[in-house]
Amino acid sequence: MRKITIYMWGYWGWGNAAPELVKAVDAVERKRGFRPPVFVDIRMKRTARPAVFRGKAFGQVVGPARYETMDALGNEHYLDDGRKRLPHSKRKIVIHDPTAADLLLDRAVELKKQNRHVIYFCACAFPNGNVNNDGEFYACHRSTVLSLLIKCARARGIALEVVEWPGGGGNRFDMAASLETLKSVRRGRKLVPISSLHSLANWAETPWGSLVRLHCGDDELMILTGPAKYKQEAWALPVLDWSEPDQNANMRTKSKRWRCQHGVDAVCA
Repeated sequence: MRKITIYMWGYWGWGNAAPELVKAVDAVERKRGFRPPVFVDIRMKRTARPAVFRGKAFGQVVGPARYETMDALGNEHYLDDGRKRLPHSKRKIVIHDPTAADLLLDRAVELKKQNRHVIYFCACAFPNGNVNNDGEFYACHRSTVLSLLIKCARARGIALEVVEWPGGGGNRFDMAASLETLKSVRRGRKLVPISSLHSLANWAETPWGSLVRLHCGDDELMILTGPAKYKQEAWALPVLDWSEPDQNANMRTKSKRWRCQHGVDAVCA
């Protein structure tokens, strides 16, 4: 069997746009030659603030046949509501049943025969590099599940890649933008509207840590970005960082550092 890819993902920021998310994911997979993926929910508790991710509601968005739960791979920290919760950065990740990683790998093997991928998910924005209210970084439990999957695959002699959706390395693109957009990015704007949405799949599969040169006439700047987001009924690219043209070399370094810090690079067995 050829290499299997398992994707991981966090729904943070998609609470009001879950149908658009699914549309984008399916468009990317179709472009890559795959059938719609199956989403596997690895949360122990599903009391999310966004109603669409509460309980099994997300299954109604993607369809019951494409939504599965695997509580055994959840973080036990979320079982006890009676204790005072520690800050995220001080919480110890304890996977409820680490052996369940074998079951998730089995599911990926089965779906590969159907030309489909698994996307296992929880709430956190990134596998690593999430920031709490005190500005401290903390890791998400899906990064621990990643390690368990790699261990299982090596023990079973399965070629496996686990990577944050949508995968890929940091790429570089050019995009025309208005002068006002360039000015607003310099003022701290966090989303750049996509000027031409000829292909949703192209923007939705933009790898995390990609560099996009925004230009308008003689004015330009570089942004560090990731896959397109749907906000206020429009698609846009997130602005993770930005620089003036004379700092472009530094942005390439920042891209590599950002990808490593947030845990979005692929890990292979």
